[in-house]
Amino acid sequence: MKKFSISYLICLLFFSIIVNVLQYTSVPNYADSWGPIWVSIIMLSILGSIPVLIGCLIGEFCYRKIKGSHELKIGIPLFIVLGISYNHFFFMLFNDRYFLSFNLEAFLETGLPITLSSLLFYLIRRR
Repeated sequence: MKKFSISYLICLLFFSIIVNVLQYTSVPNYADSWGPIWVSIIMLSILGSIPVLIGCLIGEFCYRKIKGSHELKIGIPLFIVLGISYNHFFFMLFNDRYFLSFNLEAFLETGLPITLSSLLFYLIRRR
């Protein structure tokens, strides 16, 4: 339980920081709408806590299934695919898109932080 909670908190913090960094680099006046970066990090930590928790629970389930057998051969690609599919599911659910549609800009804004958080969860959980 301790390893899971530490991994979850680090993933939540990493997710909120990466989303803010991507927004500040892609939208020049992003600071005018949200204020200082710390305000938006706290807001994204609050709003992103439930989706990150669900992703970490799915990641914990997958981690326990592959723990004994193929740690590095299958673990890293599995958690990358898990992050991409988890993002694609939410993108499809909230934007009424077809399953096979893909938008690179939307993936970089939302999918990259989710995929990197999923990979970070696996790497921290493995220790």
